Amino acid sequence: MFLEAIDFTAEMVGVAHKRLGRTLFAIAVKERQGLLPSAFVDVWFLVDAAHRLWDLVHGLPGLKKGTPFHSFERKLRPFEGLRHGMQHLKKQIVDVLEPRDEPVWGSLAWLTLPEGHTGPVILTFVMPGLVRVGKRPGLKIPSRERLHPPVDRVQLSAFGLPTVSLTEFVEALRAFLPEIQAGVRPRGGPSSGSVQ
Repeated sequence: MFLEAIDFTAEMVGVAHKRLGRTLFAIAVKERQGLLPSAFVDVWFLVDAAHRLWDLVHGLPGLKKGTPFHSFERKLRPFEGLRHGMQHLKKQIVDVLEPRDEPVWGSLAWLTLPEGHTGPVILTFVMPGLVRVGKRPGLKIPSRERLHPPVDRVQLSAFGLPTVSLTEFVEALRAFLPEIQAGVRPRGGPSSGSVQ
């Protein structure tokens, strides 16, 4: 049951991540009005899925808790605070967001690479709600990191917590999913889910 839940959650993550990429590309390149709610639906689903996956992986009987497990755990740990913040939104608004004048749904930043990889990379930063002036979290990109078109390095900041990379979460899931499946799936078991 655990493995089935993990596999299907991974497939849902793939669907949401792909749809989010298309939405963010349209926002950055085509300046489509009205797409921000769709983007934040997928963003907050991914936050919830990261938390849910961690619970499932932690409870998976027979999984070896070696280096890949701990690496995956490090990628998912920051999502817990965001998920709990959203679950207790009323308290977050009163205690954190109002005093700091931060948007309720957080802020989102990403890079868009034009088709054919020509032209400048577009850095987009959005936050739903009223326009606010002040310091905004920067996009963290290691200087030698290769970018993957059309949208890459999607990051969420919310509730005054450290910024999380949705891109790194999906990459970590892609890398760890085969470890999970190889480590616990009996030979000849059902086919596994995948992250697109």
